Amino acid sequence: MSTGDTGTIADVFIINNKLFVSVSTINMVVMDVETQEVLHTFQYSNMISEPSPYNPNLIYYKFGTKFYQYDMSTNQSSEINLSIPLPDTVRVKDMQWVELKSGEKAGKKVLAMVTQ
Repeated sequence: MSTGDTGTIADVFIINNKLFVSVSTINMVVMDVETQEVLHTFQYSNMISEPSPYNPNLIYYKFGTKFYQYDMSTNQSSEINLSIPLPDTVRVKDMQWVELKSGEKAGKKVLAMVTQ
């Protein structure tokens, strides 16, 4: 993404003084709000999470059948190994942190996703 490039911006989010710009439905550019420097890019399935309630530097996203976290303090993405793959859907429609109401993990917050 440089001066003079054309394209479509799908979404823009500001989280922890970082600008997340979706330059298509699968490409995210992370920029410093103050300097406008590009800090990181990644491919994702159309939605990122709000910061983790357990670590405000972490956001999560899905791409293909894989699940990732992006650490805003280090500007690094890493895959999170899951015991089963996520559905191979093109689009995540929503992601929310929800609090479990019952069971052994009652009171804990987990990330719920709705896919297309």
